[in-house]
Amino acid sequence: MLQVKGVLCTLLAVFLLFLGGAGIAGAAPKMVIDRSHGQNADVSGFTSVLVSKGWEVILDEPLTEQVLSDCSLLLVTQPSTEFEANEVAAVRSYVQNGGGLWVLCGAGPQPLNALPAAFGVSFTGGLVQSFDANWEPIQTLTIPVPSALQSHPLFSKPSGVTQFVYQSGTSLFSPANPDSSDPAADLQQTFPLVVIAGDVNAYDDYTWAFNPVVVVAAEVGAGHVLFMGDTSLVGDKPLSGLSAQATREAVNEPLVDNILDWLKKPEPELPAEPDPITVTINLRPWNPYNAINLDSRGFVRVAVMSDSSFDAANVNPTSVKFAGGSPVCSKPMNVNRDHKKDLVLVLWIPDLKDLTCDSVEAVLTAKTKDGKSIQGSDSVQIVPSKKCKKQADNGKDCGGKKGK
Repeated sequence: MLQVKGVLCTLLAVFLLFLGGAGIAGAAPKMVIDRSHGQNADVSGFTSVLVSKGWEVILDEPLTEQVLSDCSLLLVTQPSTEFEANEVAAVRSYVQNGGGLWVLCGAGPQPLNALPAAFGVSFTGGLVQSFDANWEPIQTLTIPVPSALQSHPLFSKPSGVTQFVYQSGTSLFSPANPDSSDPAADLQQTFPLVVIAGDVNAYDDYTWAFNPVVVVAAEVGAGHVLFMGDTSLVGDKPLSGLSAQATREAVNEPLVDNILDWLKKPEPELPAEPDPITVTINLRPWNPYNAINLDSRGFVRVAVMSDSSFDAANVNPTSVKFAGGSPVCSKPMNVNRDHKKDLVLVLWIPDLKDLTCDSVEAVLTAKTKDGKSIQGSDSVQIVPSKKCKKQADNGKDCGGKKGK
């Protein structure tokens, strides 16, 4: 048994390799996996792979608005104790504000539907199955995605999904299902998406439903919700036989990839950085020529000038870049005798990597002490040197014969 479990974990790890790219740029995506409602489904393999791929996973926490506030995705699997009204309200608020909710429930005892009902959905608990040619029940089914739904981001991005494997799952009622009896009134503001499992049946207490709903996805406010009647997508139900297990994982991998991508709460957009403040700079102050010899091992001065709208004392000298170089020292000085202190910077000429033999301008960028960007430029004259030899005039078009 231990050997089979080890192989299963290995297969699960391969199945979830795609999760490495599912993170939020600049921060680890955070998933809350609800374990506070008596869940006994084994999601340890799923959790360990999430952690290994950079996700932060929170378990065994009450579902409060504070816990969910910076959560990228909330996963709920097969609760055995009901959600309290305050928890349902917290989850609903979280989704409305852009969060993602993924609820999975398998076949079995009558499921608890307080949370799904808040979104107009309920799990029936009925077993979804089909029959082979000998009328033997088949509980591991390949569900085709109707062509009309394959363009939806849940099935098209980032991977194309045309089918997935459904194992011993249950069916659902939803607003788009003709058998639905009491959809939430506010679902008029959402866009439910339903996948129908063709040629399969749902069996519950001697009641048969043909073509039952197995997946319901919807946009609710700024967020997304997904309800599925099969918990095996997070790896808690091994199939009999490693070949069948590997097949399920290979088929379902693109779907789970898309699910995480679609449900994940988007990263808040950073405000656009304002345009830099334009300042006046003076290359080689006190010298009428802005000449620089790129062969020189010496230093050159650059001044950031103060005026009526800008005080050079606000410049952070450590942030300065001039022609690719950083200053080795700086000093407030009055360059132009206007009774305003300017900032004079000293740079080593070999550090000015942005200057070439053809340069006619040099640019300075920096930050102010309160983080604002500044930018200025001045003309530059690159003098002839070993590195920048003056090109000979071979044309002889001034009183001589032109070359051939």
